[in-house]
Order: sequence, then structure tokens, then C-alpha cells
Amino acid sequence: MSTTVILRFRGWVLGLASEHTTPGRLLLACTVGGMIGATPFFGFHLPLTLLAARLFGLNRAVVYGASNLSIPPVAPFLATACVVVGARLAGMDVRFDSATAHAPWSLGRDLFLSWLAGAPVVGGALGFLLGLVVGGGAWIRRRRQDPQWALEQEVMRRFSGERRSIRTYVRCKLLLDPVYRGLIDTVPKRGNVVDLGTGLGLAALLLGLDSIERVVLGIDHDKDKLDVAVRGSTGLRVTFVLGDVATYEIPPCDVVLLIDVLHVLPPEGRGVLLGRIRDALAPGGVLVVRDMDTRRRGASWTGAIERLAVGVGWNRGHAPEFFAADDMVASLASLDFDTRVVANAGPLHPGNVLVIARRREGAPQ
Repeated sequence: MSTTVILRFRGWVLGLASEHTTPGRLLLACTVGGMIGATPFFGFHLPLTLLAARLFGLNRAVVYGASNLSIPPVAPFLATACVVVGARLAGMDVRFDSATAHAPWSLGRDLFLSWLAGAPVVGGALGFLLGLVVGGGAWIRRRRQDPQWALEQEVMRRFSGERRSIRTYVRCKLLLDPVYRGLIDTVPKRGNVVDLGTGLGLAALLLGLDSIERVVLGIDHDKDKLDVAVRGSTGLRVTFVLGDVATYEIPPCDVVLLIDVLHVLPPEGRGVLLGRIRDALAPGGVLVVRDMDTRRRGASWTGAIERLAVGVGWNRGHAPEFFAADDMVASLASLDFDTRVVANAGPLHPGNVLVIARRREGAPQ
């Protein structure tokens, strides 16, 4: 009973401390704590964790919490694993089934050295896994406190009847792609929104759920994806239309979205499309472009992912050709847009940005 209480208390402290620690620092703190906790220096773990936290600038509570891997019920198994791994790493012959074959001093020395050699490997691995678990729990708690969490859960529910591959894709996109948070924060709460190249309609559905004062039109040339989007739009002021964004007559609107679209259009068609968008937007209207900036760190990885998506047929269009955000800003400026660029990088798309362009109030219609 007392062990259970201790575990729960330490888990609570570790989780609370992790709320204020970045993911990378959390993993490092848990790994270091696990390495210290697996060593045979019982009674000295606390000062060792405080010293390590100070040296590496880590959260002391996280390092100490992770060091408590060696609680009494676990310690014998942890020690055995460290000794076995350490003996193999150090090339020692430590056999538990023939302790009498060794002199007591020799056996004790070999056990201690093997334990010490194995502790960084075994403890570090366990600490890293602990960091993943605790960090994941902290991330989920933060997300659940976020109003957008409920919107994402509702979108996932609307795709619950689709095949597994679609459900998995939707879940991963909503959890890992920061573009949706960027759109919620950028797109006005009321007005007519046109989502060009809407695909499964995730952005359109989120915006429609976020505010009933938005009227959203999604356009895409992939009928299979559009059919899925239509089934998910029941009861919302969201409409999906089959059409080619390069030629579709864009209705008058307040906001236009181009999410991962421009790079699959031929370069000569991009300027034409941007001009048509300018003509459709009301003065003061907003164009939001999410695409990869070739000058950003991680752009090569993002480009590889997008080329793969086109290669396997998930995205349909011209072979991807990317561009620098500065060139996009210059093109939009020539079309009477005031523009700013916001980083929109995610784990799978580290080179992405949002280009947010507002049509000048005095620009000719």
C-alpha cells in the first residue's frame, strides 16, 4: 500500500514538473535521472541528481523523480539487469549460479563494476522511455485544456465511419500539423471563406465548427476525398464542390485558403491563380497560404514528404516545385497585398510557413 502511494505521489510530482519543461529538456532530464537512479550509489542519488541538474541546466524535480526507478520492489530486477548488461559490456565473467567459485572480495568488486557499467545503458533507456510517457501525458493534459481540443475531437468523430486509413490520417494531421491552430488564430470569426484544394476538408470543417458565423466553401478535384468531406459536413455551414482550383470561378469572399496547394501547380499558373484570388477578395480580405519555404531549416525533408504524397497518388497535381517565401511576398505585394510570414513548422513538415496576405483597402476591385 505504501509503495503504491509513493509511486502515485512521485508520478504526480514528475508530471507537474514536466508541465513547465520543453519536450527535449524533459527527455534529457528523465534520461539523466534514470542513469543516476540505476547506479549502486544508494543514499547519494538525491545529491547526485541535484548536481547533474545544476551542471546541465535541467529541472531538478524531473531529474530526481526519474532517478526513483530503483524503488524497493523494482531494485533487485534493475540491479540484475545492470549487472548482466555491464558484464557483457566490460567483458567480465559474473555468474550468479556459482558465487562460491569466486572469492568474496573478487565477486563483490566484479558485481559493483558490472553494475556501474550497465547503469548508464539500462537506466538511461528506462529514463528515456519514462520521459516519453510523462511527456506524452503532459502534452495530452495541455491539449485537453485547450479549446481547440474539443474541435479536433469533433472532427475526428465525424470521420469515425470512414475506413481505418482515413481515420488514422485525420487523427495524425490534427494532432501533428500546426496549420489548423494557425488558421483558427488567423481567419476572422465571420465571413465567407473559400478553401481551395480542400482535400478531406479538415480545415473547412474546423473553421465551420469554430464559428457558426463563417460560411465555408471547399473546392477540390479529387472526388473520392470530396465525398468523404461531404459526409463529415452534416449540419454545418460548410459546402464542398468538385472543381479544379486552377480554373474554378472563385466567388466573392472574405478569406481564401491555399493549404499545400501552390507547389503542385505549374509555376506559370501560380500568378494567374493569385490574380484571380485578388479579384475575388473584398478589400481588406485575407489570403492564407501554407507552403514550404525553401530557405527554412528542414525544407528538404518537407519537400521529400510532399513529393512522396504526389508520387503515391494521395495528392494529385503537378510534380511539386517549391519556392522561397520572400519570392511569394514579392509576388503578393505586386498584387496589392500587405503580407507577413509566420513560421508553421511541425514534426513532419519542419520547413513550412504561413504567408498571411491582406488585400489593401484602397486597391482597385
